[in-house]
Amino acid sequence: FALMTKCFRQTLGKMVFGLKVVSVKADRKLTWSTVIFREVVGRYIDKIWILYIVVAFSPTKQGIHDYIADTTVVHEKLYRK
Repeated sequence: FALMTKCFRQTLGKMVFGLKVVSVKADRKLTWSTVIFREVVGRYIDKIWILYIVVAFSPTKQGIHDYIADTTVVHEKLYRK
């Protein structure tokens, strides 16, 4: 997951749905430390599935792991605009 996120900014599942992981800070590339940190925190949150409810109520639709890593997932077509 980390390798695909770093190289393509997408995993296979994100590719299917046209989603990409980007940095919240403008014009900033994803670093290895950011990607690995995001994936590790995301795996722990996956164990506590109730924490995914945060995404539904956050204005930017970010998960807790995205807030911590300063990343967000965007729709690829909207990101290009």
